[in-house]
Amino acid sequence: MIICGEKLREIKVAERLKVSRTPVREALQRLAKEGFIQMRAHQSAQVCEIQLSEINNTYLVREYLEGLASRLAAMHRTQIDLETMYSALSDLDKALPKDYFAQVKADNAFHTAIVKASQNNVLAKTLDQLQLNVARVKWLTCTHNQDAATRASHMAIAHAIETKQPDIAEIHAQAHIRTFRLGLGNSHRH
Repeated sequence: MIICGEKLREIKVAERLKVSRTPVREALQRLAKEGFIQMRAHQSAQVCEIQLSEINNTYLVREYLEGLASRLAAMHRTQIDLETMYSALSDLDKALPKDYFAQVKADNAFHTAIVKASQNNVLAKTLDQLQLNVARVKWLTCTHNQDAATRASHMAIAHAIETKQPDIAEIHAQAHIRTFRLGLGNSHRH
């Protein structure tokens, strides 16, 4: 795992990945453009630290947008949407406790299924743009997706969408994201 503030040398990364320096250089340039790293002289880079205010702002926006997505999903969802949501939750439950990549992938699939079920393309595009920051926060803070409270929260959202209760779906989705937002402020580390 890469840690905030860690220095990355192009040649060392290439050796570790057993690839030439060209794809590593291109990847580092893209990561710098997206704000994950800061390029340094002589082919080195440093992983950018994420500020607590950025975490809070990202999750505050996410709280309201995913609440809206859940509300709309409860109004417009299809059976296929429900199957996709529950499949993602099943994958999350099946992920090994130390397989954080699988946990994040399944969690993202669940939230993406809700957004798709909302049938609102503008909302989907906006949340897609926010997803880069969300993913960054998840990886940099090691958010855990498999605890009992998170499982219960996910199930409450899914159930409200399944039973077509827009108000309840929105409330549960906002509470879910808010819990993570407030928890991230307490567990932030560099």
